[in-house]
Amino acid sequence: MARRFGGLRLALPAALILVGTLAACTPTIPSPTPAPATPSPTASPRLPTPVPTVFSSPEPTQPVEPDPAELVVRLTSCGHTCGPEPGTTVLADGRVIWSDPLGRPIAATLTPEAVQRIRDELDASGVLETSADYQAKLRPGATPVGHGATLHRFERVLDGRLVVVTSGDPGDYADQPRAWIVPPEMTTVARLVEKLRDPLAWLGQDAFSEPASPYEPERYLVVVDLYPDVGAGSGEDPDVDEVRWPFGEPIEAVGEAAHTDGGGLGTRCLVVDAAVARATVAAERDAGGKRDLRGWLSAVEYDWRRGDGFVDVSMTPLLPHETGSCVDLMPTFP
Repeated sequence: MARRFGGLRLALPAALILVGTLAACTPTIPSPTPAPATPSPTASPRLPTPVPTVFSSPEPTQPVEPDPAELVVRLTSCGHTCGPEPGTTVLADGRVIWSDPLGRPIAATLTPEAVQRIRDELDASGVLETSADYQAKLRPGATPVGHGATLHRFERVLDGRLVVVTSGDPGDYADQPRAWIVPPEMTTVARLVEKLRDPLAWLGQDAFSEPASPYEPERYLVVVDLYPDVGAGSGEDPDVDEVRWPFGEPIEAVGEAAHTDGGGLGTRCLVVDAAVARATVAAERDAGGKRDLRGWLSAVEYDWRRGDGFVDVSMTPLLPHETGSCVDLMPTFP
């Protein structure tokens, strides 16, 4: 669950990751391993024809991007199976963004004293000063019982340098104490995770200068995955060419090319502001598509009759400190 950021390349999760079971033959501990990917449709170099005329639309207005050095800490986690999540982000100006019980991003503002308390807690932990990976180790001769694993990821900017710390969770190994050696750092990380997951429960109401409300992002990352020449869908999904996309047409030419392993014709991406995001939802609704921007990631699949295939269009909110091109912001996993 990581995402690269321009300049400092801050990591942040996004794409669906499946953590594999621990192999009995692994001599050292299992960093979570992605499950085998489902084969992607065969790529095609051919652009389907005819290409529809590009209609005139205003260019998305890009707000001034803030300095990524304002990041205090960002936490994301990936369990047995997981997808993109809001995680918890604390910024130097007091803004804090985390997840409600339904997985939707919410935001509030901390007092300066509360921000300092968080900084002090992170410093005192002693596990987030330098980049590191804390994992359990298999005892010599032990045979583990295969099961899912958890990965926590912290990001901090200290003295202008990016610190990235990943760690397993000691709870994953509690049922096999004779098979695994759990380093003390993992236990310390787990305590920090528990606190940061619910800032309100940890810090108390008095730590907030304003109450939590739904997070309203200024920008969204739009990712378009194209799959031509694989056969059109069942016809139940709207056709992608029926949507009057506010960020331009044809769909296979919007934004910029992003080189990923998505298969198909390829992947395109762009960053749009909140107004364009709302206009996109309205345009999709007019064509029969349904998208809900209240969640962390929304993906809508469309038939692509012109391309004899289908197209997936996803939108993910961007956090205030995230900078760089859409390619820099594309989700990756460490």
